[in-house]
Amino acid sequence: EMTISEGEDGHYHVYATVNGTEIPFLIDTGASDIVLDPSDVKRLGFDLGSLTFDRPFGSANCVGHGASAEVDTL
Repeated sequence: EMTISEGEDGHYHVYATVNGTEIPFLIDTGASDIVLDPSDVKRLGFDLGSLTFDRPFGSANCVGHGASAEVDTL
């Protein structure tokens, strides 16, 4: 069990260790997926050019596309 307090900006933030690298996350209680920023993906050693961005994700502003990847530890 984990308790997360609301930040000063009204959002919920945590740091998690992914494959040994500390990554900041914004917690979205309605989200179905874990999404990483491209700069964090690079820090984890993934080659963005080798990923296939074929998963549509909708937001209030538009539909974007993400790529699936698997990490060893979270």
